[in-house]
Amino acid sequence: MRLAYPVDLTPDGQGGVIARAPDVPSALTLGRDEAAALHWMQDALLVALSGLMDHGLEVPRPSACKPGQRLVELPQRLCLKLGLYQAMRARGLSHSELAACLACDAEQVRCLLDLDHETELEQVQAALAAVEDSAR
Repeated sequence: MRLAYPVDLTPDGQGGVIARAPDVPSALTLGRDEAAALHWMQDALLVALSGLMDHGLEVPRPSACKPGQRLVELPQRLCLKLGLYQAMRARGLSHSELAACLACDAEQVRCLLDLDHETELEQVQAALAAVEDSAR
């Protein structure tokens, strides 16, 4: 699974560059140049997407990149966690229900969904498989 969000870059009038992700309006950052703004945008996306998840809201899918936009790709671990969150939402599966499927406690599921937590990819993949199996 790969997620890359389009980003608009604009000068801030003081030598820096403002980066905005149109698909995730709360993802906004500033860098001393384009490279720095794009670097910080990955963190801004992580914070904004975590906030959406914390409030049980839909995580927007990236739109197609338009001319003049740049792409900021999220690391695979984050993409898998976002996919797990979206799959759980689509099936109406709670943390405790997934925990029962995985034979673990709800705290472990919370860690699986925490974008800041360094979860092993295999654990997230196993949770995704459990969500898929629960739909059958």
